[in-house]
Amino acid sequence: ILSILVFVFSALPILGPWTVWLPIFIYFAWKGYIFLAAITFVYGILVITVLAEVVVKPLLVGKTSTINPAIVLVGILGGLYLLGFPGIFLGPLFLEYAKDYLTSYFNSKEKGENKF
Repeated sequence: ILSILVFVFSALPILGPWTVWLPIFIYFAWKGYIFLAAITFVYGILVITVLAEVVVKPLLVGKTSTINPAIVLVGILGGLYLLGFPGIFLGPLFLEYAKDYLTSYFNSKEKGENKF
């Protein structure tokens, strides 16, 4: 469950994977489990946050992508539901192409062109 939450929150622009592991760190520290709190903090920063933000997100979305993070999130979840594992990559791609097509379609309608 926590892995799914990290996956979902890492795709959101303001929230990130830290919103999952930080409450766990606070809970362990509050309960007095200092070793578990330290391990959770170090693992959360080095593995979860850095891995999700530096490695996984650029692989899924692209390093210079200008795709809206909301489109990426909906595309990943919807693509995973409809197409299985390949949908993780194809879902955001399909949504971005549909958005580009509709944008160019409505822009051509405003200019009076009829190229579609």
